[in-house]
Amino acid sequence: MFFSKRESKNTQSFLLNKESSGEKKFTCSDVSGFKKQLETMVQLFRKNVRSSSKVIGSILSQQKSFDDFSKGMEGALTAIIDIDSQMQEVDTLVTNLDNEVHSSSASIEQINNSVHNVAGIVSDRITITTELVKAASNGSEKVLKVLNVIDILNKNVDAIKAVIAAINDISEKTNLLAMNAAIEAAHAGNAGVGFAVVAGEIRKLSEVTHQNADNIQKTLASMIKTLGEAQVSAGEANSAMKWIGGKVEETTNSFNEITSEMNSLSLGGDEILDSVKSISAASSDLKERFDFVSNNMNTIISSTNTTRDTFRILKENSENISSLMSKDLFNMDDMIACALEIDEYGKNICADVCSESEKIDERLPIVTITLKHLKWITRVRALIDGKATGEGVSLGDHNVCDLGKWINSIPEDDEIKKNPSFSVMERDHEALHDIVKEIYGSISHRSKSELEDLYQKLLGKSRIVLDEILNIKNELTKGK
Repeated sequence: MFFSKRESKNTQSFLLNKESSGEKKFTCSDVSGFKKQLETMVQLFRKNVRSSSKVIGSILSQQKSFDDFSKGMEGALTAIIDIDSQMQEVDTLVTNLDNEVHSSSASIEQINNSVHNVAGIVSDRITITTELVKAASNGSEKVLKVLNVIDILNKNVDAIKAVIAAINDISEKTNLLAMNAAIEAAHAGNAGVGFAVVAGEIRKLSEVTHQNADNIQKTLASMIKTLGEAQVSAGEANSAMKWIGGKVEETTNSFNEITSEMNSLSLGGDEILDSVKSISAASSDLKERFDFVSNNMNTIISSTNTTRDTFRILKENSENISSLMSKDLFNMDDMIACALEIDEYGKNICADVCSESEKIDERLPIVTITLKHLKWITRVRALIDGKATGEGVSLGDHNVCDLGKWINSIPEDDEIKKNPSFSVMERDHEALHDIVKEIYGSISHRSKSELEDLYQKLLGKSRIVLDEILNIKNELTKGK
């Protein structure tokens, strides 16, 4: 339990009243017990300073972690928001892609249907051109037959012409015989009248035969001319049929090539359509996944904001705790001052009631040294936490403080100085002062974490110094 200034004054009044009244005075044993309790209280002070400083140090360390985490969270949140924004853009692009793919799918399907229709039409045209080729071939064969017939007719006409020539020759000879017969009949007189009539009829028959032969010859000439013209026309028709057949065959081949290309195009169109359908399915699936990711990103953003706010509250709470702990530690100055007053009154009583051999405290004033040492420790803590300033503070070196003065007052041959703990305490006490000077000298330009590291070193040296003083005190009181 700690004492306030009021409790210190009450204790002082109690001690004075006890001596001035008729009550029984203190004995050295009473003072010794009182001193032990005071030393216990001082150790509790020390423990409180150490534990409070440890808590403040831990909180400050956490503060840095909180700051780092907060920066990390802000960076993560910014990155997540950027990712979400990019995801929204990608989602829009995927949606547009999905729409374009569906539109392209419809267009490609329409083109593919058109290709199939064209392939069907071309296939029908191939059938027609194939029939045309056959028809041209049949026509060419028939024209050849006509040409053969014309050749045969030409040959027959030549035979007929030979017959007509023979008939004309016979007719001329018959006419000549008829003329001779008529002449002979005229010479015969009445006896030749009948013969003359016959000769006349024969002559008429010869003339008619000759006339008919001429007509037949004219008809044959006209027929020969017509057959020649027919032969030329048939030849031209045959050439035309062959040309038509060739062109139709070329057209058929072209149609076959077109059909082959159309079939390839149709197969390619089917493959493209299948690919587009696959792309469409994939883009739809991708859109669903992006929607799912987008929803999760919103959840992550919300959770991150909640986590950030939670850590901000934790940081504020830890800062409040650190501030309260620092304030309590700074307020220990009052309690230390009260304890020093109590210690001073105890020393006065000890001087009155204790013998020289019993005055251990005068050789090693552990309470005074420890309390004033802790007072400096709390001042440094208050300086770091902004509860106090370094203005008007005279640091001096390690020789001017109470502990330094006590160290310098110990004779070289004293058993205290021969104690191994003394040299350790002396060394770390000097190092402790160096750390205090470094903190005071760099308070304006060092970071809070750097100052905290120095303070933790200061606490480490303080612990060693006070532990070694306690060891020396225990050695002095051993066996007493």
